[in-house]
Amino acid sequence: MCTPLFSIIIPVYNGEKYIDTCLNSVISQTFKNWELILIDDGSTDKTLELLNNYVNKNIYLISKLNEGVSIARNKGLDIAKGKYILFIDADDLLYPNALSIISDTLKNIKTDYLRYEYQTIDEKGNPLYPNYEAKLRRKISNQILDAADCITHIVRNEYFLWSGIFRKEIIDQYHLRFMEGCTYNEDTLFMLQFFMHSKTHIYLP
Repeated sequence: MCTPLFSIIIPVYNGEKYIDTCLNSVISQTFKNWELILIDDGSTDKTLELLNNYVNKNIYLISKLNEGVSIARNKGLDIAKGKYILFIDADDLLYPNALSIISDTLKNIKTDYLRYEYQTIDEKGNPLYPNYEAKLRRKISNQILDAADCITHIVRNEYFLWSGIFRKEIIDQYHLRFMEGCTYNEDTLFMLQFFMHSKTHIYLP
């Protein structure tokens, strides 16, 4: 069995309202070399029932007691086999060709971290708040930056896990995990720990 390019980790707690839309956006990707790891974090609604409908040869489900998003994501990292990690939240979605565009970029550029752009939308998919940082990020599109410049020019104080991919080799080599019990800025802490060891970073608008 070939190693998937992407391991997509989705922790879910009481996400019945959005999870179908989220998962269908992954399943409908034009690029198919991925695995999907779902972690039900002790949901009390119909989330677990919905997640069970998606399990197949490359979609895995972990059902556990409610312990918080950090431990849930760590469970996903423990079993992920992909070369790159994507973290998605239950109320997120990917555009249909997102993974294909990212994959094409990775063929030409070896990078530890690739940041892509996002749009905040309402329940009907209509754009909400303007993304002011996107215009500033575009100035350094497709340039390889070191960690310090990545934080300054790419991240720009937006420590969003769901807006980038992380090379798993670095996560494994330095045993990077989310701080258990941390429910606020746990993504910021994880990303800063990753940037302590990563060398190459790129922004894809």
